[in-house]
Order: sequence, then C-alpha cells, then structure tokens
Amino acid sequence: MTEALKFIHLVSLVVWFGSIIFFSFFAAPAIFKSLSREEAGRVVGLIFPKYYIVGYVCGFLSISSLFILGNMDGGTLPTVRFYLLIFMAVVVLYSGIFVGGKARKIKARLRDSDNPPSAEEKPALMKEFGKTHRISMILNLIVFLSSLAVMYMTSQSLGF
Repeated sequence: MTEALKFIHLVSLVVWFGSIIFFSFFAAPAIFKSLSREEAGRVVGLIFPKYYIVGYVCGFLSISSLFILGNMDGGTLPTVRFYLLIFMAVVVLYSGIFVGGKARKIKARLRDSDNPPSAEEKPALMKEFGKTHRISMILNLIVFLSSLAVMYMTSQSLGF
C-alpha cells in the first residue's frame, strides 16, 4: 500500500505541475497567437473549467496521499510540504470558483446579444475583466512557484 500511495502522490504532483506548464506556457500562448482575441478567449474559457478540475483532483490526491503516508507506521508528516500543498489547493479553489466565476459573468455580460452592454458600460466591463484576468494570472503564478517548491522538496525526500 505504501508504494501505491507514493505512486499516487508523485503522479498527482507531476500531472498538476505539468498541466500548469502546458497550459500557461504552451497552450494558451499558442491559442492566442493563432486565433483572434475573441475566439481565443472563447477557447480558453472552455478549457479553464477542466484545467481547474485537474488542480482540484491533483490537490486532493497529493494532500491525502501525503497525509496518509506521513501517518503510516508512526511516520512523520512533512509539514512544510503538506501545508504548501494545502495552500496551493486553496488558491486553485479560490481562483477556479471565485475569480473564474467572476470572469465568466463579465464575459457573459459582454457577449449578451439580447441586452448588449451600453457604450458607457462596455469599457468598465473590459477594465473589470482585465483586473480579474491579472488576478487569475497572479494566482496561477503563485501555484506554479509553489509547485516548484513542492517538487523540489519531494525530490529531496526521495534522495534524487
């Protein structure tokens, strides 16, 4: 069981880290480079919920597997890594649910063809979306940097 938990822990970390790298540094830039800004926004908007689900699942698996491993057979829980994973999971939950939810509402209002925003309202909505997008990017960067630290600590614990 210990080996299976270690495997789950490592895979969840690698998938989480890899999804951040792939989406942030490859997929999103390529999408925005090859499509119009509006089309790219729609595509990325379709990807985001799945991107966050990966973070939710990997966060849960990495935290729970580390917790179980740390408490098996009188072992000790690596508290810094454990709390850093909890921090990352909270940031991803906040970003996906609250920040992402706000961004989706703003985009829906901007695209409302039945009741389009007025000429006065549209710039304010665009400004609010820009602010929300920056917050999302900062939170993603925080999770990325935290994941680097967790990956480093994990590799050290494995003797790499």
